[in-house]
Amino acid sequence: MRKLVFFFFLLTSVGASAATVEISSFVYIRNNQYLAELCGVVKDAESPTLVRLHVDYKGSRPAVYNAVAGVDGKFCHTVITYRGEVEASLFGSSTKINALIK
Repeated sequence: MRKLVFFFFLLTSVGASAATVEISSFVYIRNNQYLAELCGVVKDAESPTLVRLHVDYKGSRPAVYNAVAGVDGKFCHTVITYRGEVEASLFGSSTKINALIK
């Protein structure tokens, strides 16, 4: 029961905050065709935040990754991408941002 209450508190606190996510870099690793590193920052977060990364969301083989942004708001994640596109959002938020690989 405590876990359920904590989860509900987490959902309501993320939804009520004005936190936003930004992608700071999205690059291939060592000129690899598929392996990429995605880094970003969550602005105005008061606690560690879960970031949902929807990679190749327009393609036939999309993938979803979850990254945890620390108290400082920064996060990095290694992903597999075939199209070089990502859609990022905060857990529990409908606001999404898009980025293309460089």
